[in-house]
Amino acid sequence: MRFFLKYFKQLFSFFKLVIFIIFHFSIFIKAILINCLFVNNFSNVKFFSYKHNFSLPLLTKSIISALFFLFISATGFAQITDGPNFPDVGASVSGVGYISWSNPSYIGADDYSRATVSLPSNNRTQSNYLRGTDYDFNIPVNATILGIQVTVGRKANVNSNNNKIYDLEVKLVKNNVITGLNHAVTTAWITTELSSTYGGASDLWGTTWTPSDINNIYFGAAVAVYATGNATAQVDYISISVTYVMPPVWFKADAGVTPSTNNATVTSWVDRNYSYTATSSGGNVTYQTNAINFNPALSFSNVDRSFVIGTNFSARTLILVNKITSTTDLSGLFGSGAGITDKGIRLSNDISD
Repeated sequence: MRFFLKYFKQLFSFFKLVIFIIFHFSIFIKAILINCLFVNNFSNVKFFSYKHNFSLPLLTKSIISALFFLFISATGFAQITDGPNFPDVGASVSGVGYISWSNPSYIGADDYSRATVSLPSNNRTQSNYLRGTDYDFNIPVNATILGIQVTVGRKANVNSNNNKIYDLEVKLVKNNVITGLNHAVTTAWITTELSSTYGGASDLWGTTWTPSDINNIYFGAAVAVYATGNATAQVDYISISVTYVMPPVWFKADAGVTPSTNNATVTSWVDRNYSYTATSSGGNVTYQTNAINFNPALSFSNVDRSFVIGTNFSARTLILVNKITSTTDLSGLFGSGAGITDKGIRLSNDISD
């Protein structure tokens, strides 16, 4: 009986612990939902503290500490697509087929001026590559490439039983080398211009890509065709779109702050992951030691209480965690347009307050 009572007490204590953990975890989630601000598609970001009454007496010190230890973070997992971009250079190049393209430079715009290749009815019915390069991409150096889509504006002069044009090869160009999986399709080209897409937002064409590969002037796409009978292939343009994701941006009050002495005016704040540097635009941001549960924090006061971290943050999500003290003023939370200096989060000019 004594053993049973001891076992029962231990079991009861275990269930109390489980309930305690679940209860406090639910409060922690609530705190995050109430205290965090999510903003999509911002381009010029400033950070500040806003005012709002809120208390969580049941939060443990460790949870409060964890909540404010991550002072602010911007997660960059939203997909971003650049393009479609058009090539600055079009060329007919060897490597496949026998017959070169005429006017290859015409593929640089969607304007119905077309590169052409005429294929006779004999065994030499394959074209050379029609290659486009120098697409003027400027993908951020710390992005991760997710996929590449090629769109070809194309048509044939005929599409009869014995005279048709088909894809032979559709590939990408990396550093001036035609590479990757062949994305040619098996359907014949029609006699009206069609925008045919190859690849997509999650298709890397069987190889790996870095931002420098994409930004290289020798990045591009190449198309070759073949004919059954006498036929002419015509290509208006070869455009490319690139989908990528940015890494998370993480600013912490206990690291990367300069200077980091108590009550000092902060001049810069360096991201912990990828070295974005935020600068104080108004000089009214100070470093406070032991500010929140023995952890440091940044204090924002007066006007121009903001940080600016740059402009390359489209399609991002901002998570802002602040100590909140009053319900009387939320007007400084958002800002947009030129000339607004006392806004914590300054959005791009096309987003209103």
